[in-house]
Amino acid sequence: MKTIGILDEKKLWLDNSSMSLLKLCPRKFFLRVEQQITAAETPAALSTGSACHLSKATYLKAKMKGVPHIDCKAVALMAVSKAMLAIPNPDDLRNEAVIHKVMSNYFDRWKDEPYTTTHVEIGFAVDLDDFIFVGVIDAAKQLAAYGRMIEETKTTTVVGERWHLRTKPNAQIDGYVAGWYINTGEMPYGAILDIIPIYDETRTREKGPAAQKKKAEKNKPFRFITVRSKEDVDNWIVNIKEWYSHLMRFKETRVWPMNTDACAPLVGFTCEYLPICTEYPTVQNLDSMELSSIYKRELWEPWDISRLRKEGEKKDESNT
Repeated sequence: MKTIGILDEKKLWLDNSSMSLLKLCPRKFFLRVEQQITAAETPAALSTGSACHLSKATYLKAKMKGVPHIDCKAVALMAVSKAMLAIPNPDDLRNEAVIHKVMSNYFDRWKDEPYTTTHVEIGFAVDLDDFIFVGVIDAAKQLAAYGRMIEETKTTTVVGERWHLRTKPNAQIDGYVAGWYINTGEMPYGAILDIIPIYDETRTREKGPAAQKKKAEKNKPFRFITVRSKEDVDNWIVNIKEWYSHLMRFKETRVWPMNTDACAPLVGFTCEYLPICTEYPTVQNLDSMELSSIYKRELWEPWDISRLRKEGEKKDESNT
């Protein structure tokens, strides 16, 4: 799959994460993407998720080369341990020992999966006229009964069947299916939503072997298959272009409305920008803002665009 073609670098580059910020709260998008403000300390949940993704990619890449499961697992667990040990702020749940066990269980759970992995970590860029949409698909797989499937991985401390409600509608899956289709001309059958529960099996409140077994069963990795069509791709393009038009209006008017329901929801994480929005309720005030030590400035990049561009240039050269 060609990761990048001849694209206008002057255009705005957007990805699913930045669009999610915009939809959740335009002011949050403004602070993170426009003002380049982020938490000085990376949340443990984010670092842990990245480590798990790295471990899974390491496993799949080895498996694609025909390496036996036990050896794939060994190199993948080595990768996750190294990544976790480098995290400066692990918590009791997200530490090297717990995540090593979680990923070990994950690899054993799916060692005989009925899918054949064909691609791992596929970067793509799609020119949508006014802007560029970029992303990284975790994996692409083949299943005899369905054909091509893209796979999206989520690490979570929340398990349960409600996850299947997140398969469709789902803008991220729609966008990644669209990215594959637009770049290759091949319409995937759909996607696999791959869930990796993060839990510490030694800290269960359940008593007795039967209760602990039930708890362990509840926290097994699980997956959902969700179907997509070309009509879904068309609808995604309409939707994302409409959100882009809202973004342009916010930029032009310099009015970035706050969704205060997202500041401190009764369930979920408190927004990291709550102190800023409390002290500086209008965008104009931010011009004279003194940035607290709990924040830093960091350029928003959907992912390593420079690497994406270099890979595309190499492929262009090899085709000439």
